[in-house]
Amino acid sequence: MGDAPATELLGGYRLGAIVAREGHTLVRRGEQIASGRPVLIKLASDDLATPARVALNVEREVELLREIDHPLLPFLLDVVPTERGPALVLHDLGGVRLEELLGRSGRLDPHGAVAIAIELARAAAVLHRHGRVLAELGAGRVELGPAGGVRLHSVGSPAAAPEQEAGQELALPEDLAPEQVLGEPADERTGVFLLGALLYRMLAGPKPFVRTEPVEGAPRLRHESAPPLGPEAPGLSPALGRVVMRALSKSPSGRYPDMPALAGALTGALRAETAVPIDLLVVQTLAAAGFGEPIGMPAPEGLARPARPARRLPRRLALPLIGAALVLGAALALAVLLPERNATQRAGALGVAQAPAQLRVLAHPWAEIYIDGELVDVTPIGYPLPIAPGRHEIVFRHPSAPPERRTIEPISGQSLALEVTMAIRRPDGGVVAADAAAEEEGP
Repeated sequence: MGDAPATELLGGYRLGAIVAREGHTLVRRGEQIASGRPVLIKLASDDLATPARVALNVEREVELLREIDHPLLPFLLDVVPTERGPALVLHDLGGVRLEELLGRSGRLDPHGAVAIAIELARAAAVLHRHGRVLAELGAGRVELGPAGGVRLHSVGSPAAAPEQEAGQELALPEDLAPEQVLGEPADERTGVFLLGALLYRMLAGPKPFVRTEPVEGAPRLRHESAPPLGPEAPGLSPALGRVVMRALSKSPSGRYPDMPALAGALTGALRAETAVPIDLLVVQTLAAAGFGEPIGMPAPEGLARPARPARRLPRRLALPLIGAALVLGAALALAVLLPERNATQRAGALGVAQAPAQLRVLAHPWAEIYIDGELVDVTPIGYPLPIAPGRHEIVFRHPSAPPERRTIEPISGQSLALEVTMAIRRPDGGVVAADAAAEEEGP
């Protein structure tokens, strides 16, 4: 994939190197001539003899990207008409495709691989709310940004559509779910299987169903289970391994029912092992393969390096821990200062640390969640957020809607749920009513 000539132009953009092939389309780096802004340009392949169907799919993608504005999916900047259909001008995250990362490293650290899979599951959940399902998921469609962002370069296929779209015609049997081999329509559980297969590849190196003979892939996919993740995935915990293997169940009914459930299972197993934020896990994974440098690495002798801001635990984790530490410290002081009547009194004094409350949030269509002014995550979130007992302000933010604010005051160990519908502004300046927005965007 060499660089294109600097003089190759498309509308007001200069075309650069090919960075990915997505079915019958190419993704190339580009530059807006007027501003010098880097972009990605997606257009039909030059070797495609009949581009009409591909052009139709690209037009559908344009419509969907104009409707969806989510950080885990491509951001559409412009559309340029060409002889082979519209070319999409997309925001350039400046990242590396997962295919290139796996080509260099073979397999990824388990925590980094799971972090990527969690973000992909959340992206697929957004697509499903817009009537799309993942019917193909290649590593070339996943972009990893230098700051730890993950972006899924796919808008999926219409839900319950029996036919494949043009971009999936090149998929091999080992890249499909068992029901797809039988010609059945894809649903969200199909995407769960495909994401499980991609995560298996990130952990073990090879795909779970590697074809060794021309006709072997489809029978193996339909009748054989993937080899267990063991020595092929060093450092993988049994809990995470069980999540992957359930996602790869032959029968759709044996898998997780949807992407939020898969994201929740992966997050729960990951957080039992590490509290490192998702974006930092991705950065460390890139650095291990030589894409960027690991955070916290000492500067070479004689070279000055700008100081990096200290990374802190997210407040949703720090507040409960700090609160528990303060209460425990007070209890210890009381145990020392007050007369020690008996061992029971001392044990009571030491056991008063409060457990955090559990907060579940749901926003239609989606929102950034701020707790006491700090961004903690973007919905959909498939796991409860731990939050310290006491008063907190929860803010839901969406770029096309006014913020929604809620105040809560949970007690220790309490489970709470907040659900809001964002008042989405229409392009003409009006506001979509809350009930109408809920109907359009789905649950």
